[in-house]
Amino acid sequence: MYCTKCGRKGFPVRLACLKCNAALPGLPAALDTPNRRKQSGEPVICQNCGAVASDARIACLGCDQSFPRPFTFHDYDPEFENAPGIAYFVIRCYDEACDACKEMDGVCFTPEHLPRYRMPIKTCKNAACWCAIFGIDADSEAFFSYDPDGTRHALGGQPAVEFAELLRRFGGVSTDPRAVAYFEAQEAARQLERERSDLEHAAWGKFGEAYAREKDHPEEAVSLYREGVQLYKGLAEKYAVGLDWCHLDYIYDRLMLVLARCRKEEEALSEVAAYRAFGREAGPMSVTWEAILKREQRLKRALSRKETGA
Repeated sequence: MYCTKCGRKGFPVRLACLKCNAALPGLPAALDTPNRRKQSGEPVICQNCGAVASDARIACLGCDQSFPRPFTFHDYDPEFENAPGIAYFVIRCYDEACDACKEMDGVCFTPEHLPRYRMPIKTCKNAACWCAIFGIDADSEAFFSYDPDGTRHALGGQPAVEFAELLRRFGGVSTDPRAVAYFEAQEAARQLERERSDLEHAAWGKFGEAYAREKDHPEEAVSLYREGVQLYKGLAEKYAVGLDWCHLDYIYDRLMLVLARCRKEEEALSEVAAYRAFGREAGPMSVTWEAILKREQRLKRALSRKETGA
């Protein structure tokens, strides 16, 4: 806010007694936030006429021109509106703000809309508006999370530029509930991805465990390979991500090899049949899958010889 008479920036200002126009010794209680008024408990008294300052005249420090009501005491940086690093702005109001200001609490907007939302909020019912606009830097990260008891926290992890892009899809302006809903959806998606990644890691971990037991404990290795298969199948069903044919090729290749070493050709062939039932042929061809198909033919020949006694 600037003085319309001399053009000086409206902070700091002169606070004067409404009765005698003498400068008041401090911030008048009537212009402070309700919480601060309650905490101080001491009225501001004009040292010139002795009147209790229940209100004050807010005037330009340079030319003594009165500023209009409501007035804001926030001393913004002159570069605030031109800061290239700001992704978006958000309006924040204190808990005991007037109803008109509370309607604006949480409004988010992109930089090109800054002139439309100058402080103070024009409909503020108080002598001084304590609400403020905060610029969110493009490299800042913020999203909301909730404790089990419902307590909300602003945390790191969501780039501000991503939300700024969402705001532009809303016409450059949105409200806090809409922003919260967006951040919650993003966090839910990230949580789902973390769960999926953990399960995939566990599935591939079964391969490592089984591989280490192939030589000394082949039965355990077979069991672990089969557990890995079921985990990958569960991944595909729960997260609709599709089977990881590459990893499954490795698992089935080793599973068939261990069964073949144990002279369990029929079991090995049944595993290939089970793999085909997943729709393996619909997946991409790989060197490992080609090796499995060749092993399948060798197993069929070995089983035929066993059955004929050759």
